[in-house]
Amino acid sequence: MDKSSLPQYFVGSRYFHARTRRPVTLRYIGPLPPSLSPLDPSSQVWLGIEYDDPSFGKHSGVYQNIQVFCTREEGSGAFLKFAGRPLEEGKNLVQSIEERYGPIVPNDAGQSPHIADNVHANGKGLILGSSKGSIIVETPNNWANAQKRLGNLEKLRIMGFEDEGITALGGDENLKDIMITRLRGVEWLNLSRNLLKGWGEVAEIAECFEGLQTLTLSHSRFEALSNNLPDDTRQRLGALNKITQLHLSDCSTSMNEVVLLIPFIPNLRVLHLEANRTISNLSLDEEEYQVLDRWKTLKELRLGGCQINQWDEVADILKHLSGLESLDLSFTPLSHVPPSSAINYENIRSFSLLGSCLLRWEYIDHISQNFPRLTSLRFSLSSGAISSITADGAQNSFSLITSSPDLQRALVISKFPNLITFNSTTITPSERRDAELFYINYVKSHTSEHPSERGNWGRYVELCKVHGRDDTSTEKKPEAGLKGKMISLNVYKYPTDPSPSTLALLPSSSIKLLKHKVSRLIRASATTTLHLWTVINEEGRMEKVIDIAQEREGHDWTVGWWFENGDSVLVEES
Repeated sequence: MDKSSLPQYFVGSRYFHARTRRPVTLRYIGPLPPSLSPLDPSSQVWLGIEYDDPSFGKHSGVYQNIQVFCTREEGSGAFLKFAGRPLEEGKNLVQSIEERYGPIVPNDAGQSPHIADNVHANGKGLILGSSKGSIIVETPNNWANAQKRLGNLEKLRIMGFEDEGITALGGDENLKDIMITRLRGVEWLNLSRNLLKGWGEVAEIAECFEGLQTLTLSHSRFEALSNNLPDDTRQRLGALNKITQLHLSDCSTSMNEVVLLIPFIPNLRVLHLEANRTISNLSLDEEEYQVLDRWKTLKELRLGGCQINQWDEVADILKHLSGLESLDLSFTPLSHVPPSSAINYENIRSFSLLGSCLLRWEYIDHISQNFPRLTSLRFSLSSGAISSITADGAQNSFSLITSSPDLQRALVISKFPNLITFNSTTITPSERRDAELFYINYVKSHTSEHPSERGNWGRYVELCKVHGRDDTSTEKKPEAGLKGKMISLNVYKYPTDPSPSTLALLPSSSIKLLKHKVSRLIRASATTTLHLWTVINEEGRMEKVIDIAQEREGHDWTVGWWFENGDSVLVEES
C-alpha cells in the first residue's frame, strides 16, 4: 500500500466520518494490535476513533484485551481501516462567514459579489459551479441590495454557525484585524456541533468578537486544559474573560475540567452544563474548592440531565458558590434529599427539578429547609417516579408525592413560605391562603390515627399558628354505628346569616351529593348555579376561602377533604 497517497490525519483532531457524517475525535493511528517495532510498509493501518454519540461506538478502545486508546464515554470507540479517505476534514470560520455573508474584506465598487466557492453571479443570475455552468438560478431585481444588507457585518448582534464542521478560525493576521473591527457588535456566537478540538481554537475565535457576551459551544468535544499551560496559551485564553454566559451542554466534560476553565472566565454569570453524561461526581479536592470560593460572579448553574445522584455532593458545591442564585437539577437520577444541615443556602432563589425521581413529600420539605428563601420552583415527576407511586400508592399514598397537578401545587405552595412562582405560574395571595388552609386539613385528616406525626410535615405547626388552627387537637372517639361517622356542617346563605341550617354527611360523601343536599335545603331552583365556599372567621367576620363546587381534576375530592365536624359552608347563588 502506498502510504504517501493517504491523507494526513492527526491524533486529537476532529473529523467527520466520511460515510455517515458523524463527528468523531481521532484517538489512534497504527496497526492492530499495536506494535513497538517499526511499521511494516505492507501492514494495514487502522484509525481509532471516538464518536461524539456513544450509541454509534463498538467498544471503549480495546482490541484483543489491549487498551489501544481511551474514550471519554464507555462504548464510544471504533476502528476504521485506513483506506481511501475514511475521515473528512471540516472548514474554518472565515469560510463559513464568507459563504453566508459575503467577503469579510469588502469588494471594490463594480465587482460582482462573492456568494460561495461554488456559486458565482453573472448578469443573468447565479451559476452553480457544481453544474459546470448548466444551472443558472434567476435572481430578483433587488439581489444586489439584499447582498449588501446581508453583508453588513457591523450591524450583526447574533451569529450562528451550528453544525458547519468548523475546526479553526482561518485567515491571516490582516484578516483577523478586519474581523475585529467589523464584528465588534456581535454579542452572541453559536458554535455548537462543530469540530473545534480545544480551548485554544475557541479563544482564537473569541479574540475576533470584542463585544461577545454569550458563547454557545454545546454538543462539542474539547481537550481538557492542564494545570501547567504555556504563557502564550494563557494569554490567548484571556480572550474569554468577557463572556458572561457559556453553554457547554452535552460536551462530555467534567466538573474538574470546568474548574480548570474558571480562571479564564472571571465574569461568567450563567453556566449551562446540561446533558453531560460524564458529570456524575461533583466531588472536588480542596484546591479545586478554593477556586470555587473565589468565583463570586456565577449566578446560575444548570446541570439538568447530568448523572448526579448524591445530594451531599450538590451541597458541597453550593457551600463554595456563595454568589449562586439559581440551580437546575432537572432530569437527574437524584432520588433522596436528606434533612438540612446547619448550613442553609439562603442565596438560592430559583430551583428547577423537572422530571424528578423524588418519591416522598419529606424530600420536598428538606428542599424547603435547604433553600428557605426560594421564590421560584419548577417541579414535576419523571414517568418512572409516577409509575412507582402508582404501584405503591394503595399502601402508602399519603407520604408519596402525588401526580395530580392540582393537589401537588397546593401542597408544594404550602411547604415554601416565600415562593412567588410555581412551574412558571404566579402564586396569588388568595391562592396561597387557600393552599395553606387546605394543607392543614389534608395533614390533619390523614394523621387522625397518629396525631403526633403531624409535626413531621413541613410547616404544619407553623401554618396552624398563622391561621389560628389547633395543631394539637385529636379526634374524639366516634359513636358506634353510621351516625357516629358523620360530620355536621353549618350552612349559611350569606355571611351575616344569624340562623344557619345544619347538614350531616359522611366524610366520604361526594361534593356532588353535598351540592344536591344544600340545593334542597335552601330550595334553590333547578337553573341556579351554586357556589359552596369554605370560610374562615377574620375578626368576627366570615370570609370566603375556596369554592369547592368548582370542577377539579386529578383527585376524588370528598366532603372530608374540605371539612371537619362543626365547620361552616357559605352558599352563593348565581
